[in-house]
Amino acid sequence: MLGSEDGDSDARTVKTLLALDAAGVRQEVQLVAGVRDPRNLAAARLAGGANTQVVDVDEITARIMVQTCLHAGLSTVYSDLLSFEGEEIYFRPPGELAGSRFGDALTALENCSLIGLEQDGKAVLNPAGETPIGAGDRLVVIADDHGTAPLPTSAGVDRDAIAVTGRDGPAARRVLVLGWNDCGAAIVTEFDRYLPPGSQVTVVADDPRVTSQVSSLSARLGNLALSYATEDVTRRDTLDALGLGSYDHVLILADDRVDAQVADSRTLLTLLHVRDMRGDNGWRHSLVTEIARDCDRRLVEVTEVDDFIVSSRITSLLMIQIAENPHRYGLFADLFDAGGQEIYIRPAEDYVRLSAPVNYATVVAAARAYDEVAIGYRAAGAALGAAGGGIVLNPPKSTDLTFRPGDAVIVLADGALRPGQGAPPAGARRAEHA
Repeated sequence: MLGSEDGDSDARTVKTLLALDAAGVRQEVQLVAGVRDPRNLAAARLAGGANTQVVDVDEITARIMVQTCLHAGLSTVYSDLLSFEGEEIYFRPPGELAGSRFGDALTALENCSLIGLEQDGKAVLNPAGETPIGAGDRLVVIADDHGTAPLPTSAGVDRDAIAVTGRDGPAARRVLVLGWNDCGAAIVTEFDRYLPPGSQVTVVADDPRVTSQVSSLSARLGNLALSYATEDVTRRDTLDALGLGSYDHVLILADDRVDAQVADSRTLLTLLHVRDMRGDNGWRHSLVTEIARDCDRRLVEVTEVDDFIVSSRITSLLMIQIAENPHRYGLFADLFDAGGQEIYIRPAEDYVRLSAPVNYATVVAAARAYDEVAIGYRAAGAALGAAGGGIVLNPPKSTDLTFRPGDAVIVLADGALRPGQGAPPAGARRAEHA
């Protein structure tokens, strides 16, 4: 149950939940509802009752946009996990893994990526490596099909190929947000949660909401210096004056004040200017664009190394996933929470030696030295809009790989540590090289 984007959407959602309750439907089926204003979450949950999962649509959208902005390629990962066409999250009985520890079991399955455990009805992503797997527990895995049975692997771990080292602390970032909509304030708030002190976010939009909302936000931010300008970002001269080359990340937002077709026309005009400027000057900032209609995404994604987010599609897929299996609600809530477990795309050289053949089981073992769970990899040089965008989720453990500069490993890691922060735990590092 996903309402429209107008101001009365949440009220209609609550009314619908009450009507379903009055009709006796609420007790018979599992409901999933979306609200757009977090102030209406409590009312929707009261109206829906125990059998209803309520999703804060704008908050989830903001977190996906920010995470994707900071990690190029994440939109492809999320689309794959949420759609019913690629790899998905499933729950499986432990089988022969009962009695083993979570950390040891990570390299034990050939065709599934173990990412968590469900114990006593509660699913936890990336628990401590020492956590025992009980016979009554369920494995949380990424697999390519609902009927896929976990198979043991014979792939061994080449510990000599593991190159786990310390990581530098996170550097301050500069982010440029072009355009504005009702998610804008939530997006800036999420950037403040994700980025280290000294980071800067600049908002440029021809939108009267920016002045009041940005002024209000500035007083509540702890890590960011926030500035804004009210300019038309579809104009080339506006963009030329912004110094795009000085930014690490550029995010283009769809205008929600106009029809979706009109919004995408304006967004694509801005995008084409930014792409042209980036190509002429050799700038390497990440570029994430919010598209209102999925059909418009296909117009511009073919050869460019950019991320595109169709927010309504992502949210709809998420709600369908939860409706199919309510146990997924807590997992996705954890994934999209800045303080929970999150998906990161990190350089392959953080884990294994480059230009040397390794199997994927070795990559998984190397990631565990950081208390992370490897779920796939990204090959450099592939356009994110191309099929797969160079991203491979859940490869077989026996897959032979040779990583090159620019390649990356996709991992599940503690969101309390920002990207690139800190060295791996000393105990874990010693254990991997024992």
